[in-house]
Amino acid sequence: MEISPNNHYFLDTYANLLYKLGQKSKAIATEKKAIKLLKELNDVEKIAEYEQVLQKMKSGVKTWE
Repeated sequence: MEISPNNHYFLDTYANLLYKLGQKSKAIATEKKAIKLLKELNDVEKIAEYEQVLQKMKSGVKTWE
């Protein structure tokens, strides 16, 4: 994260790790940042994927299988 703080892949992974550790609000903020970066890239497919993860976080359900 220190080397590439604006990499949406890293942010998504970090958000999921935070979420697993119970840091829900920080995880949601981090996932939102990843989505914002994707919107700048106009990556519609990834945006939809990350938004699903975000909704799971907001709902308090597992983001992993």
